[in-house]
Amino acid sequence: MKFPKKLNKDNIAYRASMELEENSYVNLGIGLPSLCAKYIDKKKNIRFQAENGVLGFDELSQSNLQNPDYMDAGGQF
Repeated sequence: MKFPKKLNKDNIAYRASMELEENSYVNLGIGLPSLCAKYIDKKKNIRFQAENGVLGFDELSQSNLQNPDYMDAGGQF
């Protein structure tokens, strides 16, 4: 029996990001779901809500620009 190629986390996050509707507020959760932020089309105007209550951010910041006072429950931002 031949199985399809295994998808990695980025492939899954990319595919899931395509399902998010334009002008939405989305709670992506911790871990793999938060990778979706990396693949959102900017023209879709999607904003995210984090478990700690932060509302309205768009993409994860670069590691050298992160502020430890602004982290989600997974330790990202």
